[in-house]
Amino acid sequence: MLFCSRIRLLGLIFILTGLLFTVVIASGCRSAAPAKPEVREFDLKGRVESIDLAKKRATITHEEIKGYMKGMTMGFQVPDDQALKSLKSGDRIEARLIFDSRTNLSWLENIRQISDQLPVQPNAGSGN
Repeated sequence: MLFCSRIRLLGLIFILTGLLFTVVIASGCRSAAPAKPEVREFDLKGRVESIDLAKKRATITHEEIKGYMKGMTMGFQVPDDQALKSLKSGDRIEARLIFDSRTNLSWLENIRQISDQLPVQPNAGSGN
């Protein structure tokens, strides 16, 4: 009789251990949604409206930035002093827009002036 009780107890322990193992394994196998990169880069084309050297900002009327935002007029940080000083109102530019989702900050890099091929017409509103 005592022998049968031990066998039942061992069987119960074995079953509970198996269930616990299954739960632990299953919880680790959940597929997480793919995370968006923390720093994203986009191509930007636009026309310089104004420059604020003190704040290191350029206000630009830009075309749609595919996968990010529709065209509009807004201010952008430009950390490169030389690039900012080389710009003037009316210049057509191409640049890389960098967006860091960790800080919610964005800025322009690799700014280059381009010939005036097509006028930039934003889709909506303006903002800073």
